[in-house]
Amino acid sequence: MSTAFQYDVFLSHNKADKPRVRALAGRLRLAGLRVWFDEWVIAFRFAKYYFSRRFY
Repeated sequence: MSTAFQYDVFLSHNKADKPRVRALAGRLRLAGLRVWFDEWVIAFRFAKYYFSRRFY
C-alpha cells in the first residue's frame, strides 16, 4: 500500500464561502501545493468521463 498522497491540501467548505475558498485555492496552487478543490477536481473528472464516452 502506497503512503503517497495525490494532493497536499483538501479544501472543505460551505457554499457561502466558495469565493473565499476559491481565492485561497488559487494562492495555495501558486505556492506550489497540490490542491483538491471541488471546482477543479470534480469538473475535470466529469469532463474526462464525458468526453471519453462521447466519441465511442
